[in-house]
Amino acid sequence: MISNHSRLPNRVRLIPRADVQDAAIGDGGRRPDQTVAPQKGAPYGVDRPMWLSMLGVPCIAPPWGYVAATDLATGRLLWSQPFGTGRDIGPLGVPTLLRVPIGTPNLGGATTTATGLAFIGAAQDQYLRAFETMTGRLLWSARLPAGAQSSAMTYMHRGRQYVAIGATGHARFETKVGDTLMVFALP
Repeated sequence: MISNHSRLPNRVRLIPRADVQDAAIGDGGRRPDQTVAPQKGAPYGVDRPMWLSMLGVPCIAPPWGYVAATDLATGRLLWSQPFGTGRDIGPLGVPTLLRVPIGTPNLGGATTTATGLAFIGAAQDQYLRAFETMTGRLLWSARLPAGAQSSAMTYMHRGRQYVAIGATGHARFETKVGDTLMVFALP
């Protein structure tokens, strides 16, 4: 199993229902324009901003995100490594432009293939990556026009395998927003 994880401290504050101004929509999660998540059906709303320093970065040392592989038969961790670079993020909201794997917060899952590949976007930089499932070795990456806070999918067409991912970004996650579907053909 390939899983990605974020290490982000949050400050959580419960707000009594009578003091929550916005009505819950759908599952009660927060929209970008709301300061408090209404939490439909709960006696409280919740405010849970990330705990950031004055530089706008998490108040713990990196990595802030990592990708890992677990053997489901034994429960043993096979490998784990920082996931994501500072290419599109940085202190005070200024991207560092460096492809150093510092490990960024991430949102979106991995897609694995029977041939031992794991495709994942998810990080705050705009890349889709392919890892070797058993070792964690990065085999390939491609720059995307926007954030990929989504999971890739794979399919076959006329005997060739393809990987597709939505590069649409995420406003609250502070990745570049777009509207592109990217499709890559495997050799």
